[in-house]
Amino acid sequence: NAEYMGMTLSVVPTTSVPIVTDASADFAVAVGAAVTVTVTASGATPFFGTSQADMLSVTMGGLPCSGLTWLTTTSLRCTTPALTEGLHAVVVTSASGGASAAGKIYAIPPPAVTSLTTTVGKAAGNEPIAFTGTWLSGTAVPLGSLPGGSSSDTVDNSVLAVTIDGQACVVTASSVGSITCTTPAFTSPGLFPITVTTTQGGTATSPGALFTVIAAPLVVLVNPSSTYAGQTVTLTGSGMGANRDDIVSITIGDAPCTIVSTAGSPVSTIVCTLGAPAQLGAYDIIVTSFSGGTGTSNVRFTYVDEPVASDSIVRKKASTDPLSTRSIWFWVVIAAAALCCVLLVLLVLLVCALRRRRETKKEPEFVDPMLSSRIPHHPSSSSYEYVTDDEPAAPPPPPPRRAILKRKIRSRSVGFEDYEEDHKQKSAVDSEFLSSSLYDDDEPEVLQ
Repeated sequence: NAEYMGMTLSVVPTTSVPIVTDASADFAVAVGAAVTVTVTASGATPFFGTSQADMLSVTMGGLPCSGLTWLTTTSLRCTTPALTEGLHAVVVTSASGGASAAGKIYAIPPPAVTSLTTTVGKAAGNEPIAFTGTWLSGTAVPLGSLPGGSSSDTVDNSVLAVTIDGQACVVTASSVGSITCTTPAFTSPGLFPITVTTTQGGTATSPGALFTVIAAPLVVLVNPSSTYAGQTVTLTGSGMGANRDDIVSITIGDAPCTIVSTAGSPVSTIVCTLGAPAQLGAYDIIVTSFSGGTGTSNVRFTYVDEPVASDSIVRKKASTDPLSTRSIWFWVVIAAAALCCVLLVLLVLLVCALRRRRETKKEPEFVDPMLSSRIPHHPSSSSYEYVTDDEPAAPPPPPPRRAILKRKIRSRSVGFEDYEEDHKQKSAVDSEFLSSSLYDDDEPEVLQ
């Protein structure tokens, strides 16, 4: 102000280009969001107006900024209109200063999840999952891709939170196009969208990319509720695995329960064979699957000692090991008994063979005395001697009419020619013998 010839003159500087300096906006807001921002004048002579009454309007992208509040001659506050994606001009108009030069503000699109690299997780959580999308995060994101934007303009659009079913998924890595986080523990299974919140793009949920939470295995019934090792039990429950191959293990106490069969898809019934625990007692049933993780039953199973047999003194501990000491000794006894049976059969066969051979050697050989006296003898030469009837000898009794005459001709080192000659002479002797009156008697005596 200055006095000249009794007149007071007021010089009002022209407002300069305003920019958004509020930490919640940083001259960028979410598309369509109503955000309260502070507009600050800048330049050599920054000025917005002298008072609240002096302020006429603030427009952003041609739309009025509501709730205009004059703060100082260089600052004011208002709420942004619903801006579309891209760059928008900011103009401040006051009665004293007129319309300012155009400032700028960006409307940033919200974060969007387009795909999940991990689509299924356990209810227990604590698993890393990764997903991709657009405008997910970044500390200096270039704005040149936006309508009217400049590649030299950047914005801090850091990720503030990621939630699944209202539970925080702790971010471990992020960029404009991807985020990796660790899943929380879920209260219930189901399909859930992923919600992402950034500093400038705001909060957005992507219903097209759903994360599946698998409930932990749960056993609600065991039948029987108590027995001893080596017996089978039936487990009934939910979420015990997508199929038999999905089941990792079943343990009751510190002993495994070996799966025999399963039913249902997902599995709702399991039949397994009990292992031997270190101690008898009541234990939780723990089922682990690849998809659902590890779950503890609502019921307990009790191990009892194996019943004592009526003819047993010492209680026998149940054993499912096919190579246990008891099993080995059982097969040893069976093998020894079989070997003894084989040896006994061989011994009986040997005794029978020896006895048969001895009886064969003792069988008497019947030789006709009359015939033997006419058999040629050739002890060492080819000459033959014959016993004739002229020789004085007691006549032997005649053989029976139907007696079987046995002959035995022994060759004593004679060649083929001697044998042939011997055979001819023997035939002659036989003919002579048969033609004699040896069988002329009516009642021949039996040779004793």
